Amino acid sequence: DEDDPLFAGIAGSRQRFDLRYRWYRDNHTVIFRLGAEDNDRLDPGVSPSRTRFHADYRYQPSDGWGFEAGLGFRASDYDDLDIARTEDLTTISAALTRTVAEAWLFALQYQYSENDSNDPVFSYERNLITLGVLRTF
Repeated sequence: DEDDPLFAGIAGSRQRFDLRYRWYRDNHTVIFRLGAEDNDRLDPGVSPSRTRFHADYRYQPSDGWGFEAGLGFRASDYDDLDIARTEDLTTISAALTRTVAEAWLFALQYQYSENDSNDPVFSYERNLITLGVLRTF
């Protein structure tokens, strides 16, 4: 709602275009994603132009165990700010999965991210460990 000051800055538009290619053979899957995004919002701090690339590899043998690895890169340009800002986000991830009874998936994932920005306030490193249980259907 534009009238709510908490959300007024995100009013505007967003266009996104993605291409995805998926290759699989037996228990191996490779996925490539390429995308472009343009935001035109009232607050220039949430109006980046972005390009992104992501590659994933998945191995799911028939014994229920699985492995996933991913690599991603996103470049963001905040050209509408008084002092333009650029950011490059690189993400690397790996996961170990286990399917039980063909319906339950247990997953342990580690993800490392590094965001490099020309404004040091927006530069950071992140380590994320996720343990999850999912019901598939």
